[in-house]
Amino acid sequence: MRTFLSLALLATLVGCRQEDPGPKEEPPVTLIDADADGFDEESDCDDTDSAVNPEAVEVCDGLDNDCDSVVDDAGGTTWYTDADADGYGEAGTAVVACESPVGAVAEAGDCDDADAAWHPGAAEDDCADPNDYNCDGSVGYADGDADGFAACAECDDADAAVNPGAAEVCNGADDDCDGAVDDADPSLDATGGESWYADTDGDGFGDAATATLACVAPAGFVADATDCDDASAAVNPGAAEVCNTTDDDCDGLVDDADPSLDVTSGQTWYADTDGDGFGDAATATLACVAPAGLVADATDCDDAVAAVSPAATEVCNTTDDDCDGAVDDADTSLDTATATTWYTDGDADGYGDAGSLAVACEPPTGTVADATDCDDVVAAVNPAAAEVCNEVDDDCDGAVDPGLLGSGAACPGASCEAILADGSSVGDGAYSLEGISGAGFDAWCDMTTDGGGWTLVGSIVNDIYVSGSHIRSWDDYATWTDSTTFGSMGASQTADYKGEAWSDVAGDDILVVTDEYSFAFHNIVGAQPFGDHVAAEYASTCNSNFLASGADWYDGLTAEQAEAFSWVVRPLDTNATCFPTGNEAAIIGVQLTECCWTPGMGNTPAGYASWDDYDLSLLQASRLAVQSCTAGVYPCNDNGKQFTNASSGYTYETKVVYAETYVR
Repeated sequence: MRTFLSLALLATLVGCRQEDPGPKEEPPVTLIDADADGFDEESDCDDTDSAVNPEAVEVCDGLDNDCDSVVDDAGGTTWYTDADADGYGEAGTAVVACESPVGAVAEAGDCDDADAAWHPGAAEDDCADPNDYNCDGSVGYADGDADGFAACAECDDADAAVNPGAAEVCNGADDDCDGAVDDADPSLDATGGESWYADTDGDGFGDAATATLACVAPAGFVADATDCDDASAAVNPGAAEVCNTTDDDCDGLVDDADPSLDVTSGQTWYADTDGDGFGDAATATLACVAPAGLVADATDCDDAVAAVSPAATEVCNTTDDDCDGAVDDADTSLDTATATTWYTDGDADGYGDAGSLAVACEPPTGTVADATDCDDVVAAVNPAAAEVCNEVDDDCDGAVDPGLLGSGAACPGASCEAILADGSSVGDGAYSLEGISGAGFDAWCDMTTDGGGWTLVGSIVNDIYVSGSHIRSWDDYATWTDSTTFGSMGASQTADYKGEAWSDVAGDDILVVTDEYSFAFHNIVGAQPFGDHVAAEYASTCNSNFLASGADWYDGLTAEQAEAFSWVVRPLDTNATCFPTGNEAAIIGVQLTECCWTPGMGNTPAGYASWDDYDLSLLQASRLAVQSCTAGVYPCNDNGKQFTNASSGYTYETKVVYAETYVR
């Protein structure tokens, strides 16, 4: 026990050793709480430890915690005297102390502390010894439930149904007291249990073929036995029938055959009335498999016509064949092979321009189906128009004024031959020509003689008298070579005639037509006007050689005459000076083979008083006969031959009435 002196007492003791200084005023004393536990140095028994003060709780720590001058006088453990040393003490011997007293233990409950066999932890066989060795207040040999089994021999002496002789049944109790309850007891009478069925797929429905009796469902077993496919959790009586070719709800019906089918799991099918493979969207039906006459497609826009469907080709028929909402020309997928080719009709004459076309079902504005217009600017020109003489192909047949060439001033021909070649000839007669110079005029055309196509350029008439004199218009060189004209083509057989064609129509051939006979030379003029031909032969050379001998064609002669005559073209007679100053000049003539004189078409007045004496126009064929004469003596030639009736051979009575000249 500690002894503490107060500061005041210490001071008193010290003061006793000093002399009394006499009375004086003492200063106030200040008390200190060094451990800050709320108690100062006078009241605290240990002012260095805050756990020690008058109000602290005494604990087992070797200190006087509550400053009552007693150490460890409170707290600690309750201890019991264990006289028989069996580990259990007698409850009436309890002592509280920090340390175990000798022979004491912390466990109470010993009902006989004089015998170590008696204590709460002792083994006890109630059926062998009636003593209460384990101190639980019970003894053996009791049968509380009167079931014929002592309490020590059964597991529940309060329930007569529970004893070692009972049958284990499903009731949650250990009926036979073997320590195993219900299904855990191999001796269980399972007939009192329930039938359970394997639920392999875990869908809550079992397989009837796997029945098992038990109190509680074994793991993986259920009370239901209606699963028709215990390998698929999606198949059971609680499942919805869906389209999958499986009896999902185990009612024996599959897919469309099951009235309980969830049709939303199926497909939408549409009536295909026309059998084209495309259905009508307005006839939707839900089903697993397409019903007869139904298809999956719903894009048919006319289910009454098999030719109309999205797979069809758009053709010209005013129908939306391919169901894309566009009809005929409005559809970019139109098969243009079924369309019509239309042509621009710019002049609105009902005929189109082949070079401006469009392919469409219906004619675009300003177009027609016809493509035969050859001038789509002029409405008067089209295949239905009448061909008129205007140098235009009015009827678009490719020919300009066919059948009309030469029929008028608006469609002149270059020559009679050109008109004949064009097919415009209507027989012999007057036709309109346009000369080389570009001038237009009328000319007479012989469309029959020697193949036709002959243009009359001039004529000489023998029996013309004015005031008793025989008149000739062809009286000088200029007349034969210039472009002057005289006479009338309509009177060319009764009066001298020189037409515009003489100097303005080119040709190769010459034809002479008389009232008695005709003859022609081919390819001699040289594709030039006849006047140019004459000028070329006479202008400077005074050529007297034959240009041609023997006509290419003749008519009006007997066979003997044709054999005897020699037809010639020559500029001058051999004994004349250059035409027109000399006499006996001839352009075209006819002579006997044995004679040299050439009474021809052309004559001169030089040295002669009258044309009646020496007229060199063509003789009559009947006058052409050979007779012998004195060679070299006029009118006999060097061969001693001359024409018969030579004395009258140069008078107009011996000549043909007229001689017309044509070129071709």
